Amino acid sequence: MAKLRDLLTPAIDRVWRSAMQDHGFQRAGRRDFTRVCGGILHEFNFQISASGSRDFCVNVAAFSIAGNDMPVLQPGFRLAAPNGADVWLPSASTDDAEKSAKTMLQLAIDQALPFFAENNSYQQHARYLRGQRWGSEHHRWFQIGVAETGSAEKARATEALKTAISYYIADGRAWCALCIERAEALISAIESDRHNELLEQWCNKNSRIHRLH
Repeated sequence: MAKLRDLLTPAIDRVWRSAMQDHGFQRAGRRDFTRVCGGILHEFNFQISASGSRDFCVNVAAFSIAGNDMPVLQPGFRLAAPNGADVWLPSASTDDAEKSAKTMLQLAIDQALPFFAENNSYQQHARYLRGQRWGSEHHRWFQIGVAETGSAEKARATEALKTAISYYIADGRAWCALCIERAEALISAIESDRHNELLEQWCNKNSRIHRLH
């Protein structure tokens, strides 16, 4: 079967670009959009179906730049229909791509912007994360520790990081050792009042990973 043309990217340019700029977002990569608010990255991620149909969905995420040294989309969600089902829309024709881009933009305004408003700073992000439950609780507690550190809540940050370490130890897989090392480094920085410096270093290091350069 012949490969279908990419008609979605130009439709996103026509429909999304101006609206996203109005909300402070910039293009990241071919189709996605990001902005940074108080150390937290807000992202719209366009995902094309692997089936070859050119159907697509939009993933939404908000996470700390300093706390994530690889691409992530958590915490976040996929733009959804009123019944809660993930929305996948067609883009195989110019007309479909245009209509679908407009539908997704309205969903983004209705669903994503309120979510981003709950994650506009380290303090808000820490509060949001504390209300979550993840399959990987060690990662959630580490992210809470980073956010509390950025909020200058040293005691709460240390407690969260120690909780993360206990989960990593219990998990026991080889990669957990590096995660423990990062958590311990942040605890040490908090104790020596170098936490802002370390967060800045991590943020600068991770910016390219998250397409901010």
